[in-house]
Amino acid sequence: MGTCTYTIAKTCGPDSTLPPFSIKAKNDNRGNTRVSYVGHVTVEVYNVTVSVVRYDTGFVRVNAQRSRLPISLLEGKLKVYQSGGSVVIHTDFSLRVSYDWNSYLVVKLSSSFSDSVCGLCGNYNGDPGDDFATPAGVLAASPIEFGRSWKVEDGDRFC
Repeated sequence: MGTCTYTIAKTCGPDSTLPPFSIKAKNDNRGNTRVSYVGHVTVEVYNVTVSVVRYDTGFVRVNAQRSRLPISLLEGKLKVYQSGGSVVIHTDFSLRVSYDWNSYLVVKLSSSFSDSVCGLCGNYNGDPGDDFATPAGVLAASPIEFGRSWKVEDGDRFC
């Protein structure tokens, strides 16, 4: 529930045939410091950084340039569009990140990435018993330790 940036999911492991990607989310407080919500989502894929900021509905930043939706990049390998009240970042390898510009973040990924991802979403191997692994690959002793292990330095001194 901290106001830090966290790795939600990214490619990990030995399979170099899988396209690398990274999904990070930064939380923010909204009037109550005991609770935080997703306020900023960043997806890095194909050497492109797509950032979505809370309440900037209809817009994203692509490599730090504010852009209106929809967007198609790299001959359609990466598409960013609005679906209902959410922005969707969709790749040709079936990574689909959806964020409602407020707090709700959903990540969907092809089963070909099974056991080849890591982050707060786990390793996607079908065994929830080993999903609390830290970046070092060891199981965290507590949910707090697990969350802290996926914290990404973002320069926010209040994190």
